[in-house]
Amino acid sequence: MNRWLRRLNPARWKIAPKLSVALLAASLLPMSLTAFYNLRQSLATVKATEYHNLELLADSVAARLDQLAIDTLRVAIQVANDDDIWQFANAISIGKNQKESQALRTNAVQAIANVRSSNPDYFSLLLLDRQGKCLISTNPNNIGKSYAFRDYFQEARRGQNYISEWTVGSTTGHPGIFFSVPVVSKNSRNRKIIGVIAIKLRAEAVWRLLNGLSKKRGGSAFLVDHSGIVIAHTDRRWLYRSIVPLSPQQLRAIDPKIQFGISRIDSLNLPALGQSLGLLPSTKPLPTPNGPLGISPLPLGNSAYRSPFSGQAEIAGIAPLSTRPWKLVITEPEAIFVSPLNALAQRTAASVFLVGAIVTLCALALARSIVRPLYLLNRAAQELRLGRFSTAQVEIVSHDEVGILADTFNRMVLGLQARERELNIFGRLVSPAVREKLLEGDVELGGQTCWVSVLFSDIRGFSTLSEQLDPQDVVAFLNEYMTAMTEAIAPWGGYVNNFIGDAIVVVFGVPVPVPDPEWRAVSAALAMRDRLNRLNAERQSRGEPSIQSGIGISTGHAVAGQIGSPDRLIYTVIGDAVNVAARLESLTKDFPDHPILMNDRTALGLRDRPEISLKSLGPQHVKGRSEPVEVYAAKSIEAIATHPA
Repeated sequence: MNRWLRRLNPARWKIAPKLSVALLAASLLPMSLTAFYNLRQSLATVKATEYHNLELLADSVAARLDQLAIDTLRVAIQVANDDDIWQFANAISIGKNQKESQALRTNAVQAIANVRSSNPDYFSLLLLDRQGKCLISTNPNNIGKSYAFRDYFQEARRGQNYISEWTVGSTTGHPGIFFSVPVVSKNSRNRKIIGVIAIKLRAEAVWRLLNGLSKKRGGSAFLVDHSGIVIAHTDRRWLYRSIVPLSPQQLRAIDPKIQFGISRIDSLNLPALGQSLGLLPSTKPLPTPNGPLGISPLPLGNSAYRSPFSGQAEIAGIAPLSTRPWKLVITEPEAIFVSPLNALAQRTAASVFLVGAIVTLCALALARSIVRPLYLLNRAAQELRLGRFSTAQVEIVSHDEVGILADTFNRMVLGLQARERELNIFGRLVSPAVREKLLEGDVELGGQTCWVSVLFSDIRGFSTLSEQLDPQDVVAFLNEYMTAMTEAIAPWGGYVNNFIGDAIVVVFGVPVPVPDPEWRAVSAALAMRDRLNRLNAERQSRGEPSIQSGIGISTGHAVAGQIGSPDRLIYTVIGDAVNVAARLESLTKDFPDHPILMNDRTALGLRDRPEISLKSLGPQHVKGRSEPVEVYAAKSIEAIATHPA
């Protein structure tokens, strides 16, 4: 897991993927956010518009239902005021004989039958006497039965025009709405109620209107009474169920057997719809709807919920009826108006992916055009680090900033190559150690006093030998000799200060301080003798004469530094120790058996080196000094092959 997390860390990515992702994000992120925002705003606008349209439609249909109820109530009033109806009701009320009543009954039956035949939405028309007994009905099954328990009779008996709740007839089992008006005596001195006219409006009259709406819009329409019970719905599974669970008081006030012909009322449990219908306290927050984008509905006159039967998200427009405390709800699946936006979202997503693919290809091409030169620069830098100047050049493929950088790099390589060549030449002239000291600025003009051991070596009979060779051979001979001696000196940390003809001047202790410069100088001299013996063996095998040399070593204080002028400097050592070394080398001619001589200070530095055997030659006068020099000869050496650490 940690490995994958490290791989996902952008700090570990290469430039190409970083640049590609940056370009992709810079192009797609604003476009995606803008598209998403516009889609959300469009959906919110469309949804608000659809809510408003549903509200207007619900209000229009509610007005039509109100008009149907008002028209039906007016028909009931007209029937109650019809002379034939009034005369028959009055005859029954005052107890006229059966013969007279029968003639009046025939006329009343005909009047009711005419109304029923002209209004097919009326299931039945009834004339009830003052006690609620059915005297006349278009449905013969009603005649003779008492409907005194019905609310529509009781309200009309009190002198009120009345529209009943949605009621399932106890006789027919057919649902409908009862409209009742009182039949009032026309006696101006004693106006009393002598009967009740009731009209039962078919449920189909409402269902037909609701079904027409659902077929047009693909949704549903239904009526909810004041208790929150669905009394009419295009889907019969919703009928006689409460939108939210009924309270105990509501359950006690409703007799489902009498009103709806069922044993109990189940709940649909739709709190969002219930709150919009005013069935729940308005302070109760609406639950978050399960719409495609989770947009909350408007707080008044509409709602959003998920159908308990189809499971799909629906929105609803709500309008109240004026004739009854009912509310009409017209619903529509969200998918109907969301689907065009979903198609737009899919097309937008496809466009984003297409643009993303194009941008990705462009980003990769751009990243490659930038990263490729950088890769070449990096590879050339690696070659430069290894000192391979010939392969450290970069091909310039553009004239932009990267191309300018590549050209600058190539110029820098040429400059470094020239500088390296100069340093190599400089190192051959002054020794790498001195070169580094000079470049670092550690060597001061005028020099500084140091404790050093100076080794001075010279070839015996060089002038005679030179006479026998031409100049080119002399140079080759000296180069071979100097190379062999330099190789012998190098392991002991000696600084070859100068080549003076056939002489070699070596200093131990400067420019880089070393421990035990005396021991190193003597060890280097013995190594030079061994290397000279091998060189002579090679020369003899070639038929060339052997070389003999003398070595003088002196230890003491000397001044080491840059000597000359600011325009022309050389690094060298000056002091009595240098002069004594040269004189001791010359003194070796007087002691042929002792080719390596040293002063007493050098010998004193070897007191802790028992592997080197010294022989005192006593005080010796040397040229250029008034005082004699105590001279020692290196007699023998053991384990000299071990180089210093």
